[in-house]
Amino acid sequence: MKKTFIAAVRVQLVALLSFVALAAGTLAYSQPVIAQVDASKEICKGVGIVGGGGGCGNEAKTQTKVNDTIKLAVNVLTMIVGVIALIMIIVGGLKYITSGGDATQTAGAKNTIMYAVIGLVVVALAQIIVRFVLTKIPA
Repeated sequence: MKKTFIAAVRVQLVALLSFVALAAGTLAYSQPVIAQVDASKEICKGVGIVGGGGGCGNEAKTQTKVNDTIKLAVNVLTMIVGVIALIMIIVGGLKYITSGGDATQTAGAKNTIMYAVIGLVVVALAQIIVRFVLTKIPA
């Protein structure tokens, strides 16, 4: 019973650290986008070509707004799925602790934890793919 409790605590600790890393990475990754948009506006103003040519026209602003909107949506969905996965890992850990050695309950708890971790991996890969695609779209 003591080994089961220690294993469950380890799983919950890993889940908590994963969530903190995911949240910190998402917040840190989304902040430079705002700085880049502001910097490009300042460059266009300084050169004196606001609203015409050189990548400072309305079409560039529209594309940037669309990319920013997509990035924001992906970040929000990643945070939501991260919170849900963390909750499911905690629930799985609690189910594992309270299973009392019953094989079916233990298997169900392990499956809950495994599927939550797989969900985190899928979300991380999806975010990588979306960011890759957005960098390849011409502005």
